[in-house]
Amino acid sequence: VDRRLLRMVPLLRDLLGQDVDQPEDDDHDRRHNEEHDDREPVGGRVERIVLRPGVQVTPDTIVLELSDPQVQQAATDAEQQLRAAEADYNSLKARLDADLLNQRAQAAIVRADHDIAQNDRKMNEALAKEGLVSQQILSQAVTRAESLTVRNRIEVDRVKVNEASAAAQLASAQANIERLRSNYNLRRQEVDQLRVRAGMHGVLEQ
Repeated sequence: VDRRLLRMVPLLRDLLGQDVDQPEDDDHDRRHNEEHDDREPVGGRVERIVLRPGVQVTPDTIVLELSDPQVQQAATDAEQQLRAAEADYNSLKARLDADLLNQRAQAAIVRADHDIAQNDRKMNEALAKEGLVSQQILSQAVTRAESLTVRNRIEVDRVKVNEASAAAQLASAQANIERLRSNYNLRRQEVDQLRVRAGMHGVLEQ
């Protein structure tokens, strides 16, 4: 283990910046350790000093915790926006699935009527050749079969269009979720940075 000494107060000054209050301590003559890790300054005020001098630390050891209401509120807001978007997505998906189910059921009914009409047409055409049905009955069967052929095609196309529309809406909602999740992860990282870590192996020393 690297035994380089971490000078607490100078390290805190580098981490927090000169505008942040220095934690109260009886020894104000600590000198700077030039071997501390070089990291970006973290804003906020000291909330709690986790470790005291004499404790051995690793790079991931939390030395102190900061408080920044704006950063913490931004993370809370980002999480709420993400959860709301996920709820909206689930609600949208449920509604679209129900709509598509109804449309497919309607299309199935039309398809069944279409098939029956086609069979009636074939039967009446065969009977008409034998002179067993009138031309009027045959004409009605043909008209109904042709009408249901058109309607069946329309219902099939309607289902396809609505499926594509539903997929596009869900893709857009999912993209919004991913955008908000990315923002939430960023805000969580900012909150995590309020927990200042040592950044190296060493010992906190008076």
